[in-house]
Amino acid sequence: MVNHRPRKYGETKYGGSRIFHGFFDLLTILFLNKYTQHPLHFFGMIGLTTFSAGIFTELVVLYYKFFLGEPFAKHIALLLLGVILIFIGIQFFSIGLLGEMMARYSQRKEDRVKEIISFSD
Repeated sequence: MVNHRPRKYGETKYGGSRIFHGFFDLLTILFLNKYTQHPLHFFGMIGLTTFSAGIFTELVVLYYKFFLGEPFAKHIALLLLGVILIFIGIQFFSIGLLGEMMARYSQRKEDRVKEIISFSD
């Protein structure tokens, strides 16, 4: 049996804010664990989503032009939004490819160091 005594000094530091910070620390660890070695999975998904949204926007503009007979000038903002989304999607995908190359390079270096260490044993 445990003898529980009331706290004599101070007050507990464990409260709502600590749970809040702990939750975000957990999300950070899960994110780093999942995407550190495969950044293309993260950036590629964002890039693909933005690129697809841009293509869809451009298809809507083409629909307005050819099926409804409205001029491009009437939907210039939508046209530019589609172009910007396509470029942003390509950039995110490119960042993912560069990150993937960097992750592979660092993994190769790490494997080489492990090989040298295990060889010397």
